[in-house]
Amino acid sequence: MTSKMNHTPSASTSVGPTGVTRISTTSTHTPYPSTTMPRFHAAYLRREDEMRSLGDAELSALNLDLVAAVVTVQGVLPHLRTLRGEMESLPGVDLAQIDALEDYALAAAKANSDFAIANTPAEELPTLVDRAVRLREVLVTEARALAARGLLDATQARSFQSGVGYRAVAEDLVNVASFLREHWEPIAARTGVQRFELDEATDLTASIFAALGVRQQAPQVAAETARMRQRAFTLLLRAYDQARRAVTFLRWEQGDADAYAPSLYAGRSNGRRKADAQPTTTATPTVASVASPEPAFATSPDAVGLPNSNPFIS
Repeated sequence: MTSKMNHTPSASTSVGPTGVTRISTTSTHTPYPSTTMPRFHAAYLRREDEMRSLGDAELSALNLDLVAAVVTVQGVLPHLRTLRGEMESLPGVDLAQIDALEDYALAAAKANSDFAIANTPAEELPTLVDRAVRLREVLVTEARALAARGLLDATQARSFQSGVGYRAVAEDLVNVASFLREHWEPIAARTGVQRFELDEATDLTASIFAALGVRQQAPQVAAETARMRQRAFTLLLRAYDQARRAVTFLRWEQGDADAYAPSLYAGRSNGRRKADAQPTTTATPTVASVASPEPAFATSPDAVGLPNSNPFIS
């Protein structure tokens, strides 16, 4: 298979002195073959069909910091795995979802990164146009000087306008470059313009039109990444909810369920259910009686943006 270009940040994990998993990120622009595809990207591809199969009415409102949620899930995975054998004997627990928790967390990280990138203003277009304006001035000035010496058609040389706007600049540039290229043989020894500058003009024009196309599609791309991020979060939340139910049952008597699977909403005061608090009764619950430890969610498909979050993709 051919190599793909990774335009996402890479991530490395480490465990700090408090036992909290830390993820550091560095933006990279490196090619990678499919056999060494980053884990985040590979997990996203494995779960993409599952994400897309969710209807809008099934989605959980993204009302927490998704990056923090992913870090929490990744940090507790080793603890959850120590209880994996005991979970097998519990009725009504979806072990497939619990086993897929790592995939869901990595896919959510990738979806969050895509969302952040799609909502970051592009700086490339103004830079390209600035270069194009300077090069256009050089080429137009030279074309008119050559026309004044009778080496080029004066009417055509005067037809190149100093238009404003991204598209106008690109069109002017490619037109004057094409004009000089068509008459290159008689003017080559009489002009200060270099052939590579004509090639640069063509490349700049193509880049500007491509960037304009990306800008035009940006709202649709941003909306799609927001939808996929919310879908990824929904799958992660469902699976973690299954793990929390199982852990709450298994560690009921010890009273340390939160040490194995803490709430993703820890520290928030947005109406968490009483079941999320420390149990005060000694009665042993059944798995079915353990209420979902997370708050109820609205089913709005609109995701809450996290413009200041730090995406991380390895």
